[in-house]
Amino acid sequence: MNNVNIKRAFFGVRWVWVALATWLIYSTGAQAAAEEKYDVLEIGSHTYRNVTVTTKTKKYIFLMHSGGMSNIKVSDLSPELKDQLGYTAAEAAEAAKVKTNSLSSWAKQTFKKMEIEPIRQLEASFAGVGKFDIHSRPVVMALAVAGLVYLLFCYCGMLICRKTGNEPGPLIWLPVLQIFPFLRAAQMAPGWFFAFLVPIINVIALIVWAVNIAQARGKSGWVAFCLLLPLTNVLAYAYLAFSGMPKKPKPVPRVEIMTLETA
Repeated sequence: MNNVNIKRAFFGVRWVWVALATWLIYSTGAQAAAEEKYDVLEIGSHTYRNVTVTTKTKKYIFLMHSGGMSNIKVSDLSPELKDQLGYTAAEAAEAAKVKTNSLSSWAKQTFKKMEIEPIRQLEASFAGVGKFDIHSRPVVMALAVAGLVYLLFCYCGMLICRKTGNEPGPLIWLPVLQIFPFLRAAQMAPGWFFAFLVPIINVIALIVWAVNIAQARGKSGWVAFCLLLPLTNVLAYAYLAFSGMPKKPKPVPRVEIMTLETA
């Protein structure tokens, strides 16, 4: 039992050492990759040997050399040395980024300040689109005209029903329910009301009603045909309402010829 515990402890410690060694190798490699080494660097009037560049910032670089450590300004470096240390490429990328941002900002400001007259007119024309004010004058006028047209339609329906001998009652003034007086005027069963509510079937119901109402008013089949057309249905509807019943031909008087019978 003790041997087993010792082996487990040994293997556990060994894996800890392996993990520690791996971390050291990785950190050393990363540090070595970040550092740059040079045999000789000439900066201004100074010459540095066995140089290791440990840190580079935008304004300073930190060196370790044979004489110790030094902190050098980037502005003191020659253009060749800047290029060698990678500052030229970094400055070019930074300048390009600044230029792009400046160009983008300039374009936004320019287009914002531009006042193109056609665009302004277009915006003004669409400014009121999508807004519905029920109290505006055009809306009130449209509602008034629609109300008058509906009242005229109901009044004509009342005349049609009365001229067929059927009193329409108040239902003729109510939407949808006014179908019942129209059915009575055309001598059709009330069940046809549901046929008018079903698509496609309502077309058949309308044809049957047009034929029956024309017959009930004593009109020809042409009036029924005109009731079904989009452009003539209004005129045919008004004709059924305001026209009179056809005159019945007067009966021919019967002449009785009296004959004398001789005895």
